[in-house]
Amino acid sequence: IFETLNPTPFHGKVDCSHLGSSTNGHETDDTPSRCEYNLKCIMAHWETGNRVALERTKRVESWAAKHRVTIKWFNHTGVFRELKTRDGWAAKWKRLMERPCLPPPSSLQNLCLCLNQTSMKTPPSTTTTREASASESNSRSRRASSAGAPAFLWEEDLGIDRDRKPEAMGGGESRAQELLRTFTEGKRSVGYGKNVSSPNTAWEGCSRLSPYLTWGHISLKTVYKAIKLLRMRLSAGPKVKGSTWPRDLVAFEARLRWRSHF
Repeated sequence: IFETLNPTPFHGKVDCSHLGSSTNGHETDDTPSRCEYNLKCIMAHWETGNRVALERTKRVESWAAKHRVTIKWFNHTGVFRELKTRDGWAAKWKRLMERPCLPPPSSLQNLCLCLNQTSMKTPPSTTTTREASASESNSRSRRASSAGAPAFLWEEDLGIDRDRKPEAMGGGESRAQELLRTFTEGKRSVGYGKNVSSPNTAWEGCSRLSPYLTWGHISLKTVYKAIKLLRMRLSAGPKVKGSTWPRDLVAFEARLRWRSHF
């Protein structure tokens, strides 16, 4: 969390120059290589990682302790750190998923203020050329600097080409909710246990929610509760002879658990 209004324990510069820039590595006066922030808190979620990720976490925790920056850890997916045994993990995961989803915040005043200060309410157009995008990026950075606020970095600022594939999956919570709806109410989950194994059927037969879960566009609790509700409806309704749908939903729920386990 970067607080732009009040003094905080750590006030320094975050060096972004090693990430590159839209000028292909040649730093100019317009290159946003160093940004000054008031850093109050680092918010992160627990993840299942390897030794490299663990060592990285330790370095960040050490740095935060040195500069009196708070780290708040959140468990979004049922990952439990430093377990000595797997016994009882599934029960812990289920208890977490059974908790109610938190309501959305009523306002994001600090974020809105920060976005207004930097004059970057919308990302750069995907139809501009690389040269035009670089010019637009530098213009945004100058506006942000003149407003007295730190600049946000877009792909063009870091020299990263924007993905322009029209067939790529679109991001956002609305798209995630629509995929969940078609997977449950739209019955795309019928035959999941079989369809998931073939590239010919997986395009429609899988949930296609993985990237939305990974990037936080939809919560694992939301997906779990939708599957649980559908299973309850099927259990209470008339039985359909030969239907694999209940087993398909059980198989999908198992996949939700495994993505948190490893």
